[in-house]
Amino acid sequence: MTGIRKAIVAGGLTLSFVLAWGPSGYGEGSLLAGTDLDELCGGQDTHSDRDLLCNTYVHGFLDGFNTGASLATLRLGYCPPKNLTVAIGRLAIAKYLRDHPTELGLDAGTIAARAVLSAFPCPDGSN
Repeated sequence: MTGIRKAIVAGGLTLSFVLAWGPSGYGEGSLLAGTDLDELCGGQDTHSDRDLLCNTYVHGFLDGFNTGASLATLRLGYCPPKNLTVAIGRLAIAKYLRDHPTELGLDAGTIAARAVLSAFPCPDGSN
């Protein structure tokens, strides 16, 4: 898997987690379209729920993109199931946090990446 592809996958995972926190209309199973992003990020009100969601989305995207870029040199396979949901992702991350308490001082992006890579490796070790 190329570095850009890993970055996109990591960003997509982060986006999935962010979407679970949104108001109705941006929940589980939803895809955020450009019009949705414009609605969240296009306004001038810097103290609204939409502004918070925009900042959360952008932070999560950048965090995921940076995590993907840092993983580009590693040859780790990631093969999520087709039915991967935010709930399943949260369970994987929560389990990883419980199983690896010594890593709690690491940045959240690294921990989340390790969690999903650990939970959903490719069966044959391929990327």
